[in-house]
Amino acid sequence: MKKILIFGAGSIGNHLANASRECNLDVSIVDISPEALKRMKNVVYPSRYKKWDQKIKIFDYKEIFKSNINYHLIIVGTPPETHLELLNKIRNNLNYQKILVEKPFTIFNQSKNKLIKYTKEKNIYVGYNHSVSKSFLYFSNLIKRKIKTNEISCIEINWREGWTGILNAHFWLKNEFSSYLGDIKKGGGSLHEHSHGLHLIICLEKIFSFKLPNKFNINISYKKNEKKKVYYDNFVNINWKVNNFLINYTTDLISEPADKSIRIYTKNKIYSLVFNYQKKSDKVEIQDKIVSTKNKNIIFKKKRSTDFINEIKHLTNMNYEKLYKKSFLKLENSLRVQDILSYAFKNEK
Repeated sequence: MKKILIFGAGSIGNHLANASRECNLDVSIVDISPEALKRMKNVVYPSRYKKWDQKIKIFDYKEIFKSNINYHLIIVGTPPETHLELLNKIRNNLNYQKILVEKPFTIFNQSKNKLIKYTKEKNIYVGYNHSVSKSFLYFSNLIKRKIKTNEISCIEINWREGWTGILNAHFWLKNEFSSYLGDIKKGGGSLHEHSHGLHLIICLEKIFSFKLPNKFNINISYKKNEKKKVYYDNFVNINWKVNNFLINYTTDLISEPADKSIRIYTKNKIYSLVFNYQKKSDKVEIQDKIVSTKNKNIIFKKKRSTDFINEIKHLTNMNYEKLYKKSFLKLENSLRVQDILSYAFKNEK
């Protein structure tokens, strides 16, 4: 049985532990906080998945780095500001085939020099699980067949969701300022937390073989907590001019209900993918601008756990050298996201 080690007993750690067990994998979890581990075992996991899975092993953080176990996959599910330090510790002390780092790979102001050494890594992946969902894989094949790059007039991506859903998943927090989520310098805020949308733009760049410009126009709105002297971006709009078309990206921590979607406009049609359409499904739709009766849509039914199960299957069922070349989750794509995050906060209007 393949062995999985998860660092972090927060929301993402629970999701990925459950997904790994659904895939019949040997799961161990560790967290620097004993309180987080207790909460996972006694509250979070049972509330989400009916009961605690006794086959999940809990390890002491200080002891895990003495382990000689060979792990198929190690998952880093800790706050973004801790990723690089923990990643280095894992690489120097543990045995593994692959590493999955939860998105984003690191925080926006991370030194470029600290990232360069990872550029040749072929066994590190980043947790942008929407890009390996059945709906996106279907959508990517569809648009690759149906759309030529010179036919695109606009690509619109929205990754907009207010705090309600996020804090429901982190119900032990009083508000967004109770953790890194409300602190941009620790990896919080909309561009970090909702960077799935930026990653999907990088995926589209690969699919259509266009070059996303390094520079772009950006507007950011911030929300501050004067008492704690922290702040985060709660509304962001970015647009790029690419050859003959525009890419418009909007993300926020305000919108209710959430809007997580891709729309590609051509002269006669609109190709769209809506994530979490009616909560328990994704929807791919082709709209005919002229004859509405020709509209087509396909529904992909899912549960909340489906995205994480697909991600674990993607990473554990294939040889990592072959996988890396074609996987949307490969680190190379996420380093492009980091470039966008860095430029955005340095060049906002």
